[in-house]
Amino acid sequence: MSALLLRVLYENAQWKEKCLSPFTDPLCWKCQEERRDLDQGKITKLNITPPQIDDVDGKRCSGRCWEASLARYFEWGSDKHFRGLMAGMKVFLMFEEKNNNTKKIEYRIWGSTIVTHVNVQQLAHPDSSYRYWIRLKPFEPLPREKWSNPMSDRDILGTKWGQGFYRYIYDEVQVAILEKIVSGVTIEEAGIKPNLAQPAAKTKKLLLSTNIEEKVKEIADSQGRSRDDIIRQAVAEWLKKQE
Repeated sequence: MSALLLRVLYENAQWKEKCLSPFTDPLCWKCQEERRDLDQGKITKLNITPPQIDDVDGKRCSGRCWEASLARYFEWGSDKHFRGLMAGMKVFLMFEEKNNNTKKIEYRIWGSTIVTHVNVQQLAHPDSSYRYWIRLKPFEPLPREKWSNPMSDRDILGTKWGQGFYRYIYDEVQVAILEKIVSGVTIEEAGIKPNLAQPAAKTKKLLLSTNIEEKVKEIADSQGRSRDDIIRQAVAEWLKKQE
């Protein structure tokens, strides 16, 4: 395991305090959608209290978002145990941006740091709604002009992200590419050829029985990994036993 990717909510106050005018900032689209879903009686998707529609004109967000203080407390929570995560692992922080032209979701890297503690229960963070937390080495978010250019999830992971808010990267080459991007190198210079406008390649899906598919999904979600990664590991371990 080489690095951890954290997909967090966008925060226009550098992840140190509540956003300003979240209902007029297009990058706050996920929180805006959460408010509309809540007002329409729909099931909400995020562990936040969304902003009000009158949070405009320089007003601080009236909602609650525990990630808003990520770069102040340097702690990130999950309701599931972080399996296999180790202190010293590189962390890349990113948020989702909606491209209104292509209607696709793009990713921007806004910072990086290192894991210092795993599955912590004693917290400095005032939000204790999660059971498991990791502590991060103190860092400064990149200024807006140094965020990465938009990338697709396939640019970063080689596959669709799907559910869950964190993923592991095992490819050392890909980790090196992301480190270059964080240092200020363009994604093209770092070795990524953006495919945001290209349809995902169709691949033949391995057919598994329903109960095994459900188990694979459960493991993938709990470990922050993709379905294909779980299957590749299982096949590799089975082949090794045959030697």
